[in-house]
Amino acid sequence: MANDVFVHIPYSELFSYLPQVKKERVNIEIYFSADNLDHYLEKDIETVISVLRDKKLKCTLHGPYQDLSPGSPDPKIREVTFKRFLQTIELADRLKPELVVFHPGFDHRRFQGVIDQWFTHSLDTWNRVLRYSEEVEVPLALENVFEFAPDHLLQLVSNIGSPKLGLCFDTGHYNVFAKRPLSRWIEMFRPFLMEVHLHDNHGKLDEHLALEEGNFPFGEFFELLRRSESSPIFTIEAHNEKAVRRSLASLGKYLK
Repeated sequence: MANDVFVHIPYSELFSYLPQVKKERVNIEIYFSADNLDHYLEKDIETVISVLRDKKLKCTLHGPYQDLSPGSPDPKIREVTFKRFLQTIELADRLKPELVVFHPGFDHRRFQGVIDQWFTHSLDTWNRVLRYSEEVEVPLALENVFEFAPDHLLQLVSNIGSPKLGLCFDTGHYNVFAKRPLSRWIEMFRPFLMEVHLHDNHGKLDEHLALEEGNFPFGEFFELLRRSESSPIFTIEAHNEKAVRRSLASLGKYLK
């Protein structure tokens, strides 16, 4: 199972970590919030591009998600969401990431009873976004967040049917929200799995702990990946440097 390993760093914190990224040659996933998309400086983006190029490092991007809803019944909310996603794609054209991760915006509490409506609006939004991402040859991966089961994400990606649209499996989100067996998730995600977000929690809150500091079953998870012959990008999403280093040490055991 040969995989690239990345570390998630919000853009607002990136420049404080950039010396370590350069020194330790770390592949990075850069999270851009809506505020970052509106206020980044051109010279800073050029600096990031230079570091990636000079150190021969890879990156992925994580798009904004707060208050965005690609399947919203409100067309103005969908339009704002589309514009934020398009801003991210425009940055991706310059940073040349391996892929861009977005949240699909599904939540049973919000869309119970109108799932068909969510699905129809989501199809329209993602098809519009893909027209731009395919032009710049950047794949997109939709990440599980509040989903109880993998079915809605699988249906969405399958219906769109683009090789440039896949899935990102998030271990922490699964541990808090999912109600179906891990084996079912991996079996259904397998044909579309592009990336995995790795972090841990105790099944109650999205704590973003180091691997093996909560109760997510990492042993079972990596065995399922081996059996599925999947080789996604692995991204550490622990939320401080100490936890990232502990996660990298734990991940090394599973990737041997």
